[in-house]
Amino acid sequence: MIRSAAVLFLFCVAICSFSAVSAYEANRAVRIAILGGGGRSQHLLLECLKINKDIKVVAICDENGLAAHNFFCEKLKAQHQISTCTALQACFKDTAVYPDTEDGLQQFCRNHSGVDWIFITSSNYRHQAHLTSVLEYSPVKNRNTIEYGSYSYV
Repeated sequence: MIRSAAVLFLFCVAICSFSAVSAYEANRAVRIAILGGGGRSQHLLLECLKINKDIKVVAICDENGLAAHNFFCEKLKAQHQISTCTALQACFKDTAVYPDTEDGLQQFCRNHSGVDWIFITSSNYRHQAHLTSVLEYSPVKNRNTIEYGSYSYV
């Protein structure tokens, strides 16, 4: 129960913080990089799309991330949520994909210094490695990083 409450709290903090950035950057797309492209990232993006429709996922560090995204969109279509699927697909236009390896993490962080948000939505056991990589390799000065599904928020 405590873990569920912590996850819900982090999710609410993420959405509130995202809302503030969206309002500040209303004249351009919010650029997001994602570590871990499974269901957590898809659901978090859906919530973010409720706040701001102008989102661009510039990079994903998960070699199966786009396949997971496509699978998620097919589920939305099967549930007759075509407009939701279309909005989510628009976020992933021209997204760079990196493998979840040490080299892939370094490239991911170094090649995308202009992102507004880095979402860490991977499996819990990968959170420490992902957060460490972001802090060590990313040149992003104002890091907005979310670990969704664990107890950390940076």
